[in-house]
Amino acid sequence: MVFGIETRGQLMHIELPREQACWIHEKVKSGQYSTASEVISEAIYFVQTHEEFIYQVKLEKLRQTILNLNESEK
Repeated sequence: MVFGIETRGQLMHIELPREQACWIHEKVKSGQYSTASEVISEAIYFVQTHEEFIYQVKLEKLRQTILNLNESEK
C-alpha cells in the first residue's frame, strides 16, 4: 500500500507491505493516533532512539576496552 504523508508542506509517498499498512490504519481507527503521519512519525522516533541507544552502548564498550588496555599496560 502507498501512503501520502505531508511533512512541512512536502508530500512524501511511502510504500508499505499490506500488514504494516493495515496496522497503521488500525492505530488510527482505534483513536490511538489522529493520522497515519502520527503513527509513522512515532515509529521513526523509536527507530532513531533505538539507534542512538545502540550507538551509546557501543561507545561505552569501546571506552571500557580502551580503559582496560591502558590499565593492562601499567
